[in-house]
Amino acid sequence: MKNNKAIWPLGLLMTLLFFSCEKQEVKWSSDWLAPIADGKVQCSDLLDEKYLQINQEGWYDLVFDTTIDFGVDSLLTIQDTTIQLDYEVPVSVSVPPGVMLINESQNQSGLLPQEVELKALNLSSGILHYRIENHIPGPLHCLYSIQRATILGMPLEIDVDVNAGTLNSPGVVEGDLDLSHAQFDLTGVTGFLVNDLSTKMQVSASTSATQNIAVVAGETISIEVSFIAPEVAYARGYFGQQNISLHEELSLGKDFPQGEIQLQALNWDCEIQNWMGVDVLMNWNGVEFTLNNEQPLSLTAPGIGQTLAIARAEDWQGAVNPQLLNLHWDEENSNLLDVAQYLGGTAIVDANIQLNPLGNANGSNDFVYPNRMMRIHSKLHAPLAFNAKDMTAEEWLDFSWDSNADWNGKLSFQAENAFPFDADVAVMHESELLGIIHINAGGWNETKKELIIENSISTLTINPKQWEGIKENGGLRLRWVFNTTNYPEFVRVRPEQYAALKVIGDFTLQTTIE
Repeated sequence: MKNNKAIWPLGLLMTLLFFSCEKQEVKWSSDWLAPIADGKVQCSDLLDEKYLQINQEGWYDLVFDTTIDFGVDSLLTIQDTTIQLDYEVPVSVSVPPGVMLINESQNQSGLLPQEVELKALNLSSGILHYRIENHIPGPLHCLYSIQRATILGMPLEIDVDVNAGTLNSPGVVEGDLDLSHAQFDLTGVTGFLVNDLSTKMQVSASTSATQNIAVVAGETISIEVSFIAPEVAYARGYFGQQNISLHEELSLGKDFPQGEIQLQALNWDCEIQNWMGVDVLMNWNGVEFTLNNEQPLSLTAPGIGQTLAIARAEDWQGAVNPQLLNLHWDEENSNLLDVAQYLGGTAIVDANIQLNPLGNANGSNDFVYPNRMMRIHSKLHAPLAFNAKDMTAEEWLDFSWDSNADWNGKLSFQAENAFPFDADVAVMHESELLGIIHINAGGWNETKKELIIENSISTLTINPKQWEGIKENGGLRLRWVFNTTNYPEFVRVRPEQYAALKVIGDFTLQTTIE
């Protein structure tokens, strides 16, 4: 409802002049009619404009265009991981400044998902928190690095000095390293390995030491490295033959008017997009439609309950070309028309996919960009040709008036209807029904390309108590109920069509002039 407050002046443009020896008091009263509110209902007030499209002939189509990502991100979810490494000096030794004390490499397996064999891994974000404890009584220089890993082309390493310490009071240094844009080559020194996440720790006596550092056998240096909230941007390798369950919801709009709506035709184009460099078998177990307390409706259509093979995507240096599988459903090959009763509800998609049904057929060169893995582009569309039975919408009508006016307790309603269905307007004060205004169906003259407008005028009598309540609330509530005249005949709707209501107030103005 689009309301425009009617602003009208109240005043008497009249001057009475009396030329006599004695002034007399003159009282004068007049009856007035003045607009105090008007509003207009269009199709976009009954249905959200984002679900409406205008076709080439100027009529409305109903469209639900949605893209959803299937929840397969668990395929490459990396949990927060902490690695604790202790380096013990095996023999007592005196170490001159700058001389290497420890030089060890280790392979770490805790960070990577166990179900996959990766050759490469890129992170979009994350933090590497480190803490180094020195139990040796001399300052040390520590270089901790992850082999064949870089951040923006620079080696991924922690290069710090740590103060001298003791067994009970170690020297400590800690900090954070931003892992955004970190890249890991996991093929090892041969270039043919997988999941080879190697770390290297090099510890030497600090060049700031003024003398040799006496190290006793058994003294230790420890490092604790924590990967916090790592987010994968890209991975390459072999992801195995995992089975992943998918459960997603598609919105069928919201805030639909109450009542019955039957569509003459309905089409659903569904495009399944595989953005992964992995062959997939998809079993679409079912699609169920729900709405409030309605009994759920299961879709019966080609592809539902069947196993669908989708080939792997192609990667051209980061430009991914997805593999597509298109399905089309309409009233000829499915029970899709029944879905019209679930507009405003939800479509629940239940499916599962198997990765690499033929095994490692691509030589461990599967790839995944987690921001786009499996998608469904869903377009549910129909000509907005429908019949309506008790299609209901409620609106609030703001009033404006002069508080000095003496109202006579009558409101006139001037109604116009260019919609192709009858309208009954229930005028409500709070929960009290004041009256019902009927307007016959209008329409569209296709030959003249102009609206057919029906008019009606009704008057409601308002008692003083009701009127005081209306003034206090600032207006009235309207409940529009629409019905196609020759139900179940189908009608179409255009953007130009509307129903409008203007409220006229009846009042008396009294004026006293001396």
